[in-house]
Amino acid sequence: MRHLTEFPKDKAFFSTLLLRLVQEVIHTSASCLYELFASIYEMGWMANPHNQSQEAGPNLTVLLQHAPVEGWLSYSVPQLLVLCQPERGESSGSEACLTHQYCSVISTLLQHSPRALHYCTTHFAEELRYYVQESVVSCRLPASSPIRPHTMKVIRTLAEIVMPKTSARQR
Repeated sequence: MRHLTEFPKDKAFFSTLLLRLVQEVIHTSASCLYELFASIYEMGWMANPHNQSQEAGPNLTVLLQHAPVEGWLSYSVPQLLVLCQPERGESSGSEACLTHQYCSVISTLLQHSPRALHYCTTHFAEELRYYVQESVVSCRLPASSPIRPHTMKVIRTLAEIVMPKTSARQR
């Protein structure tokens, strides 16, 4: 284990290190929320096995009613936008998985939290319209990736949620 005195005394080094650590925490939080939402859907399905839609809408909507989602979105949406940039070339497997998790979590938040929808449409409308669309994300995800079809489905859902709201807001 290295001690702080063993690192260079360069401020740029510590700034870069801090940014990497923050990025790692944001990625981890997206993965945790993805698993949490999947568990909530699973519990909803187990409570009502005759309901094949696996919709946990009311439960999740109630849970997110008072959650401070704006803070998380202010960090996570920019991370998703970085992952979706076509200039970066084809995604690695871990980046493809992160893209899927971010899209799924953000889509779930937008569907079940009016505050999240309002925040994204007022702060990230243009960015989401430009980067989070099928043609852009399909360039990033490897064609052989098993998660690609589901990610494209989530991207379509995100576009349906965000686009009508942003165009209605502009009128």
